[in-house]
Amino acid sequence: MDSASFNNLISSVEEASFDDDKVSTILSTIQSVGRISPQQVVQLMGLISFEDGQLKVAKQAYRAVSREYRGSYASVVGKALSFSDAKAELNEYIRQF
Repeated sequence: MDSASFNNLISSVEEASFDDDKVSTILSTIQSVGRISPQQVVQLMGLISFEDGQLKVAKQAYRAVSREYRGSYASVVGKALSFSDAKAELNEYIRQF
């Protein structure tokens, strides 16, 4: 995602009060823009309070990551998750994709 679009997305997410609204904003933007880097995913996950929302973003954003970043996605994005169960779920999702 280009930096102008990404900065606009961050502003929109920061304005949202609830995690569900933040997740919804992130996912709809990713779907319309079509590409995002693992580092951008990590930044967006940091704006979400609860790990279930972070995991949802991590899983869905994987679809929008270009092939060149897919090999490192689990390690880069997985580090942003606190719980081993969430990391395992992300890894399983990536394996099945």
